[in-house]
Amino acid sequence: MKKLLSANCIRLMKSKSLWIYTAAMYLITVWYICIGSGVMGIHQPGTDAMDYTAFIVGMIPAFLTLFTGFFVGKEYSDKTIRNKLIVGHTRKEVYLSYLFTLYIAMGILFAAWLLGTVSAFIAAGTEFDGIRFLKIAFTAVFFSAAFTTLLLLISIAVHSKALAVILELEFARVSLMIPLMGIVIIENMGIGKKIVTFLITCFPMGQWMLLTGLLPVEPVSVWIQLILSAVLIAGIVLLSIKIFRVKELK
Repeated sequence: MKKLLSANCIRLMKSKSLWIYTAAMYLITVWYICIGSGVMGIHQPGTDAMDYTAFIVGMIPAFLTLFTGFFVGKEYSDKTIRNKLIVGHTRKEVYLSYLFTLYIAMGILFAAWLLGTVSAFIAAGTEFDGIRFLKIAFTAVFFSAAFTTLLLLISIAVHSKALAVILELEFARVSLMIPLMGIVIIENMGIGKKIVTFLITCFPMGQWMLLTGLLPVEPVSVWIQLILSAVLIAGIVLLSIKIFRVKELK
């Protein structure tokens, strides 16, 4: 397991795309908090810089969507996964090594967002709400980890690198549409707001959209969001390992 993770991390550190995404994450965070929020006019009146940093943290899952399919797909196309199994590594070890590697990539992007937020607040001279920021950060870590776990499930289930990327992009699009459909249901069909809000919270990107305040409902407790993300991660990991164990490798 250590050798697998070490090899993956070496490849991760050499990935030009990861560092491009990391630089972009930092620059976009600074730009959006300082300037872009006013230019794009997405937010409702009364929002502040903390709302802007909550909004831009959604770029972490976006960059991971672009990164994951290529990173894991290349292992399929190069037959690296098959070679790892031939030399004696178990499928569970191979899967977990990818999961932890992607979590490291997520952590690097998260650090870029964190540094970009601090830089933007210092540059703009804006008041920094530490407690609120911690809530945003913890929620972001958990829903990004859940989203990454779902992306990896797609990647290990599909041999084709290109197809994996296409499916992951489509998954990201659907993940944004589902919460919006939930709001339509609340507003037009009269179904209980609390129930639909809870269901929205079960989706990683639903948590992000609730965090940003873009949805016209009050989010559930941060602790409930963290628990839901943890349960989703555990369930998807177990499912992924089961799928990978029976998957035929070409």
